[in-house]
Amino acid sequence: MIEVMMRPETELDLLRRLRQLVLDKTTTYLDDLWLVPVDHYTDAERGQRELTELLRREPVLAARSSDLASPGSYLAVTLLGVRLLLVRQPDGSVRAMGNACRHRGAQLVEDGGCGVANTFVCPYHGWRYGQDGRLSRVPHHFDSFVPMEKRMWGLVDYPVAERHGFIWAVPSPGGQMPDLGERLGALDAEFDAHRLAEWRLVRHETFDEAMNWKVVADGILDPYHPEFVHPETVGRYINNNVYVFDTFSAAAARLVMSKRSIVSADLDTVADNPSKYLFPNYLLLPNTFLVFQSRHFEVWTIEPHPSGDPQRSLTHIRILTGPDMFASEEEHDSYVEENWQRFLQVGYTEDWGVARRVQKGVDNHSFTDTIVGRNEAPLHFFHTYIGDRLGDGQSGLRPLGDGPAPSDMTADAVDARSASTRTATP
Repeated sequence: MIEVMMRPETELDLLRRLRQLVLDKTTTYLDDLWLVPVDHYTDAERGQRELTELLRREPVLAARSSDLASPGSYLAVTLLGVRLLLVRQPDGSVRAMGNACRHRGAQLVEDGGCGVANTFVCPYHGWRYGQDGRLSRVPHHFDSFVPMEKRMWGLVDYPVAERHGFIWAVPSPGGQMPDLGERLGALDAEFDAHRLAEWRLVRHETFDEAMNWKVVADGILDPYHPEFVHPETVGRYINNNVYVFDTFSAAAARLVMSKRSIVSADLDTVADNPSKYLFPNYLLLPNTFLVFQSRHFEVWTIEPHPSGDPQRSLTHIRILTGPDMFASEEEHDSYVEENWQRFLQVGYTEDWGVARRVQKGVDNHSFTDTIVGRNEAPLHFFHTYIGDRLGDGQSGLRPLGDGPAPSDMTADAVDARSASTRTATP
């Protein structure tokens, strides 16, 4: 059995940095305290802007490459409310196309539909499209649709790219797909070291919960809570509030925490397996997070709720298991089930139990801002990314000194904010 993580020199560097922080009884700090307006978690108009001006303009995780195993393989997915048809082309590339006939808009493949096909036929009037989305047949074309040119009426294309075994799409027609290697920065090589393209998708679940999508993300990025939220589970062996945080681009970063046993780690040899002391999480903004757990990754993709309710969200969790890590399928299956049950306890019950209470609290209309501590750099990185792309300025994340403290909120301000939140529409 081989446990694959990152390059040995990277592991040792992280090990040394984390161990020193533990020994020094300190952590990674920001220079300032920051404020995040509570209406960023409750306001419907704000949520709509995040959807249309940020999330739908960025690369979003659509599928694993293995979901389209051979030419002609297809998968119908919904990304941020946009229905797409992913199709593996004869040359091995992937196309992402609108999953709707150009005639009257009927859905070509039902949600979640998959298989292998040479053509896609509209169930309404029989219009036929090829694997590349070109319109190839229109019944009664010559007597009913002249002078329509079929070549102008193919399926709508969306930007799509593959990297490290993931298929990414920008769910806006005419959008731009950035260079994913540049976007990942040094993480590109790190994911190669993980052999991430070889990891197997073994479970994919979606959760519909009463939490703003950013509340869910904040929980993943919070190094300050394990001692208090998980006292009988991971809080027993993780160093609370001690972490290192490295950024690789405006959209990519790595948060690493450690086991308490790191103080006994051997710093002189890779043979001591530094990875056994480390808990790395990867941020691929705007809404994908990879959580490494021994022999598997949890891949979280979080999105606003399709109803437009800013106080609900969908969280898609994929479980990937690594190559050459299990002696048998029985061991593999047992490991996957054991760790899924652990997620249900630690993530669903403990983390989200608190997150649901956070959502109720920020909707309490009693204060204007939440506070990001100097020890919460990953949250600052995340909210800065959102604010920069929405052009928030002083209406968004700001230093504590630039605005009133939450306790200074007047009754008039409370009433105004409450009315605004109640009347906002998606």
